[in-house]
Amino acid sequence: MNSVRIGFVGEQMVKIDLIERLGFHVYAPVVDDHMTDLLVDTGKSIKKVQIKTRTKLKTQTSMEVRLQKYTKSDVDVIAIYFQPKNLICYYPYKGEDCVNLAVTPAINNQSQNRNWFYKYMDFPL
Repeated sequence: MNSVRIGFVGEQMVKIDLIERLGFHVYAPVVDDHMTDLLVDTGKSIKKVQIKTRTKLKTQTSMEVRLQKYTKSDVDVIAIYFQPKNLICYYPYKGEDCVNLAVTPAINNQSQNRNWFYKYMDFPL
C-alpha cells in the first residue's frame, strides 16, 4: 500500500476505536486542509486530534513521530495507530517537535525512563 492508503486505514481504525470502544462522538472535516483530522466530543470537552500511522519502528524497540509542523493551537491529542500490532495510543500533545515511544523493552533490558506507547492507550479527557 502507498502512504495515502496506509494513512487512510490508520484514520479509520482510530475513528472506530473512538466510537466503538470509547463511545465518543467524532467529527471529521469536509475538506482536509488543516492540521486537525478529527474533533472528538468526550462528553466533558472537545479535543482536536491529529492521526499518525506507523507501519514499522524507527529503532528495534521504539517509534518516532515527528510533529514539527503542528502547534498547540492546532492539536490537543496525537492519535498514533501502530499497524503491525493493531494498537492505538492517544498522546497528549504539548507542542513538542518529536515524540519517541517505546513498544518493546530495550535490547540492554534497561526500561527506566522510557516513554512507553502503552502508557497512552486511554484517551486524555
